[in-house]
Amino acid sequence: MNSGSILSRRTLALGECVRPIASKFRARMESRPKRSEQVTDILSHVRSHLELIQADIDRFVDEVNRLGELLEVAETSESAVQRGAARMEICLERLLDDYDEVRRAIPGFVDSEGCRLLEQVYREALLQIRGWLDDLLECLNDPMGALQKRGLTIEEGKRVPIPLDMELGAPPSLTDLDRWIEQRADALFAAEEAKSTDASASMSRRVTGCLGLLATFGLGWWLGGNSEDCEDDY
Repeated sequence: MNSGSILSRRTLALGECVRPIASKFRARMESRPKRSEQVTDILSHVRSHLELIQADIDRFVDEVNRLGELLEVAETSESAVQRGAARMEICLERLLDDYDEVRRAIPGFVDSEGCRLLEQVYREALLQIRGWLDDLLECLNDPMGALQKRGLTIEEGKRVPIPLDMELGAPPSLTDLDRWIEQRADALFAAEEAKSTDASASMSRRVTGCLGLLATFGLGWWLGGNSEDCEDDY
């Protein structure tokens, strides 16, 4: 029994879309842009990107969930799956664009550690997504092997779900970045205190709300039965 005999047409269409998406995603992660943008306000820079990465990942999760819902409906056309995959890719490209912006930043000497940690936060989040894409491709390329790996068996006339859940946990580097932000804010607070108490108080408030990242979603499809069932039922 080959992949085509147990995967629906819409799932096969997903595979055709995901393979180039995963390849481009990996290539962009490993291709480093040249540094070209000076960072003059490190606290604003970090806060802005913590908000951006959360928003980017939220959008990605929403699109993956929508794609998962499409795959569950037998009437979904291959073109609808292709459009869903394209929307998911746009979310990934936006996340990679923001990652590149971080990697292009030129910080002052005292802020280099903060920029390094911010870049690491991005990379750790991206590695989690890349791992999920790899798992997805593994299932698409060898669904029978994926079933066996998960201790599942397939019987004629029965359908078996392959779970493809992923949890995006808060990157470990986020703790170190949060600590660095507090220390840098204290230093800037002390430096500004002699100039203006009001200004320093405002600066202290600007670094609050550096939240972790946590998103969960699931994607799976039914496998099994005969080829006609695959075409019509799932």
